[in-house]
Amino acid sequence: MSCCSVYVVAVMGGPIVRVPRDEPYVNDPYFYEQINAGHGQKCEPDKHIGIRAGTKYALNVTQDHDVHHQHRGYIPSLFPKESITELGPSIHPKVNTEVAKLKEAHHNGEVIVSTQFFGALTTGIMTLFAHGQRFEELEKPGFPCPLQQHMNALVQTIYMGEYLPVVSAAFQLLPETILRRLAPSVASFLDLNRILTVRAIVAIKDKDARRNHPDKHGTLFDAPTDPKAPAHEQTFERLRDESKLVLLAGVHTTARSLTAIMCLLVSYPDILANHKQPSSINPSAGPVS
Repeated sequence: MSCCSVYVVAVMGGPIVRVPRDEPYVNDPYFYEQINAGHGQKCEPDKHIGIRAGTKYALNVTQDHDVHHQHRGYIPSLFPKESITELGPSIHPKVNTEVAKLKEAHHNGEVIVSTQFFGALTTGIMTLFAHGQRFEELEKPGFPCPLQQHMNALVQTIYMGEYLPVVSAAFQLLPETILRRLAPSVASFLDLNRILTVRAIVAIKDKDARRNHPDKHGTLFDAPTDPKAPAHEQTFERLRDESKLVLLAGVHTTARSLTAIMCLLVSYPDILANHKQPSSINPSAGPVS
């Protein structure tokens, strides 16, 4: 449907129906009044989104409002400004390494896959934050970055369940050996589930040891396994799904955002030049190297 047709339909028939129903494409007050309402109004999230994303135990798909607020009570405590600032010393060396890799690839005339390249950067940062163990991907030739591929498979699985629910349901009935041949991306999603499940089980076993060593680097699993959290919430399914969402946002989404930013700056050299001369905006600032 063309933009003109969409406009005509909107004028004649009112707001366009959401496609899917929980995402607004045209001005739709119902979305903001019922689906994405403010704190003063309770509304139920789409109960199917967690099933499609394979994260039905995570914070963002909690159905019960009281349980949702309970989850929010100890999950966001993991993301204070101090905690994020502490990542700085671990980020800067990775960025310097990535710049050196870019210069080396440019000098040798090599072609790199930008999403894999930036995924290697974000993987090293987010795995340390989420699991307390850094996955070193920047030093590997070609930047294979399997975690970024797993995250891409997760996104594909979400869209498959959203737009092709029959196919998605049929895949769930197939043996894994056949599934790996028919849909490698879905099989990659299963590999991700295994990795995160093992990490979550280890986190539950080591929760007492982490509390006895406060100087040890905190991880995503510290909040759900905190004594303040109810025992029935401290399950490996919950930890697995929460870490899956954090890795999806921190690895996949950030890598693709960095790719888009780089393409924009390369395509429009004038924008890049302006950003290298912040003194034109802020006279007190010097040039950026």
